[in-house]
Parts: sequence; C-alpha cells; structure tokens
Amino acid sequence: RLVVIGAYTLDELQEQVVRCFSDVPAHPRGEPSLLDMTRTNANTWEETCRSGIKDYGMPFAPASLARIYRVVPVRERHSLNITWQVPPQGSNWRSKPCDYIAHLIGHEAAGSLLSALKAKSLVTACYAGVGSGGYENASSHALFNLTFTLSEEGVSHWGEIVTEIYNYIGMIRYYCA
Repeated sequence: RLVVIGAYTLDELQEQVVRCFSDVPAHPRGEPSLLDMTRTNANTWEETCRSGIKDYGMPFAPASLARIYRVVPVRERHSLNITWQVPPQGSNWRSKPCDYIAHLIGHEAAGSLLSALKAKSLVTACYAGVGSGGYENASSHALFNLTFTLSEEGVSHWGEIVTEIYNYIGMIRYYCA
C-alpha cells in the first residue's frame, strides 16, 4: 500500500506515482512469508533471528543510484546530502565500521575533511552515519548518510565539495585497508 499527499491534482499525483513506482514488484506471496522469523538458540544469549527479506538483497536497484536531486529549500538553509546503501550492520555491532567512518568524516580537528571545507568557507557543519530508524538500519540494508550544511559560497561550489568527499573516502580506503 502507498499513501501520497501533495499539493497537486489527483491526476498529477497518480501520474507521478505510476512513473516512480511502476517498477516496484508486487509483494511476494511465497511460502514462508518474508515476515516470518527463523529463530535459533531461542531464549539464550546466543539467540539469533533471521528474516527471509535478507534474501532479496539491497532495496535500491543499481539504476536508481548515482543520481543528483536538486530540491528548492523552504528555509534559508542549504545542505548537501549524500546517501549510500550498505550491507546490513546488525552483525557489526561490536566493531561499528559505519560509526568509525562517520567519526573520521565528521571530525573537526586540523587535517580533517570538515576542517578543510570550513577553512575554504564552504560548509558550516557535518552530520554523518547510519541512523537508528527502521528505514536507515534494517535487516536487509543500511543507509549511510552524509549531510553538510553549506555556506552561501558552498552552494555554488557543491561539485568541489563532492570531489573532496570522494577524495577523502579514497584516502581512508587506501590507508585503512
């Protein structure tokens, strides 16, 4: 089921929904249900649960990735948001690699990405990591979000900021591999 609310006519909303969601397959009706959980070692410290939804893989098709969306802000606040879908993070609860990467990206110390972008007066703040909401950190996937609050200068240099982000991530991959 899908609920859509918007300040458009019903025909315009329907056209957008059909265009955006026509490739989404119908809910699978196979046995067992995707919502059925398989439990092992129930009621012990070693208990694990597994859902069939994991077998369907990542939620976003490759064709829907690597997109740029420009949204007109309602307030006088500009931000740059980058989201990556990553494998589910439940099994990484001890090492928390996404938290580690978020810390490296969002750190404000000299030599960090954030301090370099602030020194160029391109950004004013950074928020990074996997949220704790169900859509951001599910059993089938996780969404790693990176949000920079842009200065007026940063709005016109967003491409340079994105280049710096990917260069920094490349450096992390090179030195931390």
